[in-house]
Amino acid sequence: IVNSVNGEQAVLDRLLPICKKYGAAVVGLTLDENGIPALAEQRFALAQKIVAAAEAAGIPREDVYIDCLTLTASAQQEAVRETLKAVRMVKERLGVKTVLGVSNISFGLPQRENINAAFFTMAMQNGLSAAIMNPGSQGMMKAYYSYCALSGVDKQCMEYISVYSGQTTETAAPAGADMPLDQAVIKGLKESAHAAAQELLKTTEPLEIINKLLVPALDVVGKEFEQGTLFL
Repeated sequence: IVNSVNGEQAVLDRLLPICKKYGAAVVGLTLDENGIPALAEQRFALAQKIVAAAEAAGIPREDVYIDCLTLTASAQQEAVRETLKAVRMVKERLGVKTVLGVSNISFGLPQRENINAAFFTMAMQNGLSAAIMNPGSQGMMKAYYSYCALSGVDKQCMEYISVYSGQTTETAAPAGADMPLDQAVIKGLKESAHAAAQELLKTTEPLEIINKLLVPALDVVGKEFEQGTLFL
């Protein structure tokens, strides 16, 4: 997949023949020499132009991905609605695949994964085909598997069951909770690990803490990460 072309005619003329020559699919960004349009209708018009140019160059419609562009909610909150609207218009009217860089939405905000996961779900509901995202994020993958189960994409919820069957919901312990340091590290509980380390330092040498607790805990994390049973 060539990433990317946009609505500038010179760019389309230069790159689409290359994509056709080598059999590449292509991502089309809904912007042109004037930048990113504010309104969904304007982005859709650029998507139409890109799809038409791709087909004229001999690239089949199924090999075109349209990126309606994710802007930052903290700076352009009204653009969130326009992006989602544009995705739906492209999906329904043009019938091509859509793609978004999902995490751009949360730039500059605290607890970014909360915003990313919610936006990801909203985008899928509006027709998002493919997301540029971190597949190691538990929050994002939970949003994905849950959406697929609820929307019927995951027939009989079989994939959701396969992934989450037997797992229990863990909640982060409050800072200062009585949890061993190694267990806090393995569970990824930052505040609990900090509190446990501070308590240990009152009676134990730092190097002993590292060698007897931190290193073994990190070995467990590394092994389980490689096995795909733990996510960082």
